[in-house]
Amino acid sequence: MQPFRELDQIKKVSSILASIGLKRDVVVLSELNSLIPKSSPYTIEGERLRAESQALGIAEAFGWNWPYVVEIGGGKGNLLHALSMEGLGTKRMVNVEVQGVSTWCDTVEVVQGQPLPMKDGEVDIVILSMSLHHVHFQKKMIQECYRILRPGGSLYLREHNCKTNRDRVLYDTIHLMCEVVCRKKNYFDFVKSYHARYRKKSEWDDKFERHGFTNDGDEPEKGPLNVVEMYYSKPYNIPLNCDTLVFSGGDIT
Repeated sequence: MQPFRELDQIKKVSSILASIGLKRDVVVLSELNSLIPKSSPYTIEGERLRAESQALGIAEAFGWNWPYVVEIGGGKGNLLHALSMEGLGTKRMVNVEVQGVSTWCDTVEVVQGQPLPMKDGEVDIVILSMSLHHVHFQKKMIQECYRILRPGGSLYLREHNCKTNRDRVLYDTIHLMCEVVCRKKNYFDFVKSYHARYRKKSEWDDKFERHGFTNDGDEPEKGPLNVVEMYYSKPYNIPLNCDTLVFSGGDIT
């Protein structure tokens, strides 16, 4: 789904949002100069509260003592900060981004499609929270996550369970709302830089399992944005180097 390039297209999608119960979160969407209500989960305060809730769930799933945690596409580091506030015994937390934006934790800048700057098998937990759909080379990223994880290490994936084109339109619109309406990003800069490749939950599972990961379970789908949380691990009995695996095909994304 290509990002919206004309304001009249944005106006049309407001009816879709209304039909699935999101109208309360839209204030004159067609004008792009209104603020989303403070009670909305798309505000800065809403992001903080969501990160705190998410951090507690991750900690309960994976335990409370992680020497090395890496988040891919963590933005300003809200989730890692929330994890640190839970009192975890983590020695190192790193946020990997295409632009260094974290305000409190280590941030490593990377170029799309290039290897992650971590050694083989040195990371305990990898977090991909609503970020993998923005990655241009998804197959390469999954390979890199496998490579840097230690045997027995865990990966947390939070993504949309995208089942229809209607879903894609909704997700793209929500992204536009967050970036342009709430965070005041220039509309044309957003259009120029925006990229998203959504998948069904079964497709995410298939991609990770074909790249050597074991599916350790998931949480039920939540909310009108079809959000699912999936837990994977790197088996002990598979070589560290992901390139030694035999893959069953798939596209470069």
